[in-house]
Amino acid sequence: MSHTSLLKILREYGIVENFGSRLQKIYADATSKLTVNDHKSTPIKILSGARKGCPLNMFAFCINPLLINLDKKLHGLYIRHNSTITTAIAYADGTTIIVTQPEVIDTIKEILHDYMYATGARINTNKSRAIALRSWNKSTPVLDVTYHAYIKFLGFHLTTNIQRSATKSWAMLTAKIRAQVQEAYHRALNLEHIIRYVNDFLLFRAWFTTQISPAPQTTSHR
Repeated sequence: MSHTSLLKILREYGIVENFGSRLQKIYADATSKLTVNDHKSTPIKILSGARKGCPLNMFAFCINPLLINLDKKLHGLYIRHNSTITTAIAYADGTTIIVTQPEVIDTIKEILHDYMYATGARINTNKSRAIALRSWNKSTPVLDVTYHAYIKFLGFHLTTNIQRSATKSWAMLTAKIRAQVQEAYHRALNLEHIIRYVNDFLLFRAWFTTQISPAPQTTSHR
């Protein structure tokens, strides 16, 4: 997304002018260099995007107009009982769009086209994935995105079956936890450090996945 569009959207959200002008000054002379075989290129001016981990990254605000438009024009679905209708899920610079009818694909194309035209943003189809759930026909093209047997969303492996999704996600998680435990085993940690390590790193990983799906019985036994 271009810096010009980013600043315009922030102003529309009522971000004070002083803050916006300071933000503009920070990114005005932003440059980057390419390093190939220890040789650096000349500075390349950065006109879009933000550095990864930058505390001034405002893309959470800038993607909101896209989400509002999707909510207005798509049907969506109820993810949980008595919940509101969900049409899209966004995290950082990634967006998952829920398509319930083939007829709305053209609507999605129009929404994305308008958003990209206005902001300079682009869809990276090479990193995009589609998954067909229930009776969805895989022959239906969706924005030139390839269908896969599963997609990874916020660390959870979603497949066409709930049980397989839970099993796969917990299998990947337990493998990572085992690897972390083996690495920590060789460290000189006292009891306090061990407890903190387990609570802050190991159990935190499991807690996040548990909010989506409880651990299968075989995983719990392990």
